[in-house]
Amino acid sequence: MGRNRLLGAPNEQQIVSASFTTEAHVDCYLVEAPSGGLTVTLDPNAFNGDQVLIIDAANNAATNHITIEASAGQTIQPGVSSITIETNGGSAELSYSFQLATWMVLLGGGEAGPTGATGPTGPTGPTGATGPTGAGATGPTGAGGPTGAGGPTGASVTGPTGAQGPTGPSGGPTGATGSSGPTGPSGGPTGATGAQGPTGASNLVATGFASANSVALSSTAASIIGGQRTVTGVPAGAKIVLIGSATNGTSGSPSNNSASLSFILNGVSVGQGASFDVAEGPNGSATMTYEAALNTGSNTFDLQSGTSVLGATCNGFLQWFIVTA
Repeated sequence: MGRNRLLGAPNEQQIVSASFTTEAHVDCYLVEAPSGGLTVTLDPNAFNGDQVLIIDAANNAATNHITIEASAGQTIQPGVSSITIETNGGSAELSYSFQLATWMVLLGGGEAGPTGATGPTGPTGPTGATGPTGAGATGPTGAGGPTGAGGPTGASVTGPTGAQGPTGPSGGPTGATGSSGPTGPSGGPTGATGAQGPTGASNLVATGFASANSVALSSTAASIIGGQRTVTGVPAGAKIVLIGSATNGTSGSPSNNSASLSFILNGVSVGQGASFDVAEGPNGSATMTYEAALNTGSNTFDLQSGTSVLGATCNGFLQWFIVTA
């Protein structure tokens, strides 16, 4: 959680679209990287246990890379100066270790699901009817030419037949071509475009976090996040990723004493082994990660710790992600 945020305050997020430096009170940055990408510089004044989550909210990191750089005097696990988110929808969560001057990479995000298929093309409308042929009337027949005059009658013999008169002119000129009939109407309207297919689903089912400060420790392990958490409606085949951490909240304790961490999943202790010193003031800390399959339906989980040191306290933090295969 953001270091300067009051206990119980809501998770603080910021939307960014240009290069920036992270701040202790902000838990999560939703990045909308411009063309050419941007650079995230990690808090140069980070304190032990500070955490920050950086998410490619614009889903374009494959083209517009998000470069995460450590400040001067810091590194990023495993000893590099920078890492890059290059996957669409990708993310990175980091936690700062004061003793190592290193940002530990807790979790990286998966890419967004594929775009659904394009819906089918609508059917083609019917072809329009052919327009009628133009009417155009035939022109009138021309008048016949005059009959030629008969030759003179011979005196005693029949005179020669008179020459044939010229042929009369042909009929009148051809009538004008009738005008074209109107063009028939076009085919029916174009069919509607099919509906767009559904967007592919993300494999993230649920996420959350819980924390508590100055929790009293005893010889018997008990919750250090204010009690176990319950999730319901878990689908078949889902699994959970648990990220737990604790820092010492005691000053002036005897030396050479430590507290252990353990996850409790559905009433069973799992992921034991991490411990932190309760004799070094606020500098003692531990972080632990565990991944396991969940039951279908309802599940419970918790982060617990215990120590033999009388009066010792700690600050606990637990973040979880439930995903499908």
